[in-house]
Amino acid sequence: MKKIVIGLILVLFVSVITLSAYAAGQPTITLQPQNPNNPEYSCVLYSVKADGSNLSATWYLEYNGKTYNTSKRIYGMQPWEVYAGETYGDSREKNTFYFAFDGIEKELDGAKLYCVIEDGHNEVKSDVVTICVVDESEAQPPEVSVPAAVTAKKGEATDIRCIAKASDGEQLTYHWYESSTGKLADIKAITDESEYSDFITCDTSKVGIRYYVCMVKTSSGGITYSSVIPVTVKADKNETSSTALQKDESKGASSEQDLAENISATEPTDSTQPIDSTQPTDLTKPTDSASSSGNSGISSTIVLMIVIICLLVAAIAIGIVAIITMRKK
Repeated sequence: MKKIVIGLILVLFVSVITLSAYAAGQPTITLQPQNPNNPEYSCVLYSVKADGSNLSATWYLEYNGKTYNTSKRIYGMQPWEVYAGETYGDSREKNTFYFAFDGIEKELDGAKLYCVIEDGHNEVKSDVVTICVVDESEAQPPEVSVPAAVTAKKGEATDIRCIAKASDGEQLTYHWYESSTGKLADIKAITDESEYSDFITCDTSKVGIRYYVCMVKTSSGGITYSSVIPVTVKADKNETSSTALQKDESKGASSEQDLAENISATEPTDSTQPIDSTQPTDLTKPTDSASSSGNSGISSTIVLMIVIICLLVAAIAIGIVAIITMRKK
């Protein structure tokens, strides 16, 4: 009896811990890797930053149509490593994860790099960046940082700011683009060549997602494209409520009109007798569909929390029963 009770308590405890971890949600990336034009043989650094606890990261590199886990090099050197420079590899500083190439070569131009961050229960994948390696004579690209994503209400004034710095205090210019597909390859300029502002005001006139990119250029010609920044525009709650009310009113007016037409159509004439067709039958009795549809809106997080509370209560109850049983013996 004691072993069974202890086993049940352990199972419940592990279940509660596991469900709590899942309920906490997956890690959130706050800084995506950027897209610099890297001169050949230069030192290149890619970084990803995330919010979460107990995070770890794995970097993957796609080269010549094959994907390699950069941390697993058990069977000798992977093909891409020949061109990665004298030293290369990953590192971290708190929840910021880096991958560096010290002396990258032209053969890695076009390869793709991304990072998978996990906390032991959930994982999230960063943007995939295409490594760009230009001639050795090209200037060093600036360091760039932009928000990973932005959320705004419809009609709300919302700005995106690009933070950049260059070596030797070079002057920087900023050019903003928009992508209709969310891909860097499909960007189109939305600012004039004469506009060099480090921020842009987003278009929030319509509900949906727009994608922005900032290109930063140094006075010596170094170029970095930012990660693609998705801006999600949501409808204002007041507007949503007003729209729903208008729909309900129009639906009510339509129903009243239909009812009036039906009554008119069923009025008795000299050749017909009135039929009492308005009495509800088993097929026409109203059902409680509103309450059932409303319950479907409960979020998964709330369900998980309810399950956790039930498990905790069960564990406490079993513990109390176990204590009473042992005392009686």
